[in-house]
Amino acid sequence: MLFDNNWVFLGKAELDTQNRQQQVYAGPELQDGLPAFYQPSFRPVGREGARPVFTAEVQADIWQHQNPPSCDGRKYLRLQPHTQGGLGSLLHVTTAAIAYAMQQNAILVYHKDYGATLSHGSFCPAHSRSLNCFFMPLSNCSAYMADAEMPGLPVYKVGRRRLDVPKKWRQRWADTRQKGDLLYWWRAQAVAYVTRLNPQTSRELISRRRAHAAAGTVPLPLPNDTVSVHVRHGDKGAEMALRSWQEHKTRADELAKARRFRGRTAFLSTEDPEVVKEAHADGTWDILVLPYRRDNGDFAQMAELGVSDDLVLFSLENLFIALEATHFLGTRGSNWNRLIDELRMVWPGDSRSCCAPYAEVGCDPPQNLEDSQATCDTFENW
Repeated sequence: MLFDNNWVFLGKAELDTQNRQQQVYAGPELQDGLPAFYQPSFRPVGREGARPVFTAEVQADIWQHQNPPSCDGRKYLRLQPHTQGGLGSLLHVTTAAIAYAMQQNAILVYHKDYGATLSHGSFCPAHSRSLNCFFMPLSNCSAYMADAEMPGLPVYKVGRRRLDVPKKWRQRWADTRQKGDLLYWWRAQAVAYVTRLNPQTSRELISRRRAHAAAGTVPLPLPNDTVSVHVRHGDKGAEMALRSWQEHKTRADELAKARRFRGRTAFLSTEDPEVVKEAHADGTWDILVLPYRRDNGDFAQMAELGVSDDLVLFSLENLFIALEATHFLGTRGSNWNRLIDELRMVWPGDSRSCCAPYAEVGCDPPQNLEDSQATCDTFENW
């Protein structure tokens, strides 16, 4: 039986939040069929049956907390640099930090070097060596408070509180008798806020996506029943058991049979060139994959070469195309697979991509608050 972590997320329609709707924007699809989440500063609203419960309300709540009418007289926390993980890890650390900041009634901003190892190259200017190079600032006060004195929030302290969810949402969850995984729901909502593209990155990804479609590399839109398959290898082997292409293919075959696909199309993302070769050689699936020089390395190696920002852009290309798929498959012991799973529930607003079970490869990570510190193997579960 395919693992289903989603049915518990859908509930009654959000409460009427008309007084907040002016703060929330979700435009139509862009011209030529690009999903709306490619737009800068995208925030989901509407389509309640095709997104997790309370999405519009919690997105507005995070936005209003982080973007006050005036930056004066506010309490702030500056998230200190995190140098031990890749992009997925940095984003998930930020989700925990936002929860902590909201509990402290403080606005969270990035340290100027948060994500600096990922922003070396020609895309990111020298004055923007943080995640702000790629994403919207965490707050409209980020620039105003850039040089101001404020308490620092070290990553180790965030780690101690990584299971936290803002009290108001714990209470709301209990009052409305939701039965789903509150922590997983919160992280999905928070990372959807954190990962909003800035205008520069939005233009770049839109340009690249249209170029791939024009070249016939990855069609736009994707074929019906396309499966997003992310095979995480590289340095992740130090933290969890790596799963082979054959294991992913077996799971995809089970998925296609269970859901009665008419075709066999998979969008494959991976850092391992051998996986790409195996997938193409197999011949039973139509494999869509972006052309790129893969070497199964990590961000630290790319930073040494001075091109880590190009790797981030390639990763984001893969992430956004993955979110265009209808079905999702991978190992959520990987931060990147978990990121795909979280965003596909919140952003697309499509009942098929949001609400079909995620197909886990190799294990079923626990989905309750008591067990959420450990999944398939021993690793820090951000």
